[in-house]
Amino acid sequence: MDRENKILVVDPNQEMLHLYEQNLNEIGYEVVPSRSGSDALAMFEVRRPELVILDACLSTSDGLSTCAALRQRADEKELSILVVTPQEDNTSVIQAFAAGADDFITKPVHWGVLFQRMRHLLRGVRAHRQELQNQVAPFCEETARHSLVERILAQEPWIDIWADCAFRLQPWIYNSQFMKF
Repeated sequence: MDRENKILVVDPNQEMLHLYEQNLNEIGYEVVPSRSGSDALAMFEVRRPELVILDACLSTSDGLSTCAALRQRADEKELSILVVTPQEDNTSVIQAFAAGADDFITKPVHWGVLFQRMRHLLRGVRAHRQELQNQVAPFCEETARHSLVERILAQEPWIDIWADCAFRLQPWIYNSQFMKF
């Protein structure tokens, strides 16, 4: 499942969700909207975004407990969480970091600041994903080579051709100047 450019936005206010969707879609992000913490957790499991923008003041549940639950499902290398807090509420900011948030932004949302913070957070998540892909790539290439050999050998005519070539070339290989030791 492709996670790139997928952002889960959790806000109890439908108008704010629409603004997030409109502004983030304009710059190439797919927005997965959610109005509650429980819905956000369910959407996270299904959609697996790379970033969550989470309002700290959810109406049905505490946004910070949702933050903590999201962090239990994915560590900071796999998922970034940006918490939106009320203006000048340092207590919420401290609690957000304690719950597992990676960064915060205050209300009212300044879109330019939000975009820069998102870019910064996504850079870290994507760098980690690239590092994992680089570590796994040699194993995938080796598996692909083995799979190709197995497919070739599974075809009867190829086995016959290969065996015939090996039989015909055997005297040449052993008598060749290049192969003498």
